[in-house]
Amino acid sequence: MIADSTTFDFTPYHDRCDLIFVDGSHHRDAVHADSLNAWQMCQAGGIILWHDYGASYGATAALNALIRDDRRFKEVQHVRGTTLVILGKT
Repeated sequence: MIADSTTFDFTPYHDRCDLIFVDGSHHRDAVHADSLNAWQMCQAGGIILWHDYGASYGATAALNALIRDDRRFKEVQHVRGTTLVILGKT
């Protein structure tokens, strides 16, 4: 399936996913929206993984803002030597 993640209805997937890999648009607003959708879809004990952190201005800026401003993302960790960041949802 191909869809626009900024308009797609993720409601049926809320709290149902074990692993979410965020690697779509690299625009700040899209990464922000995709991250919030990922949080809603990820069930407790699941993992959210983002790509292009440090390599894409939009991805990096969006994630830094979420880490700074949204307590749900405070525990995001950069995987050293990669462009990946990871968060385990508790």
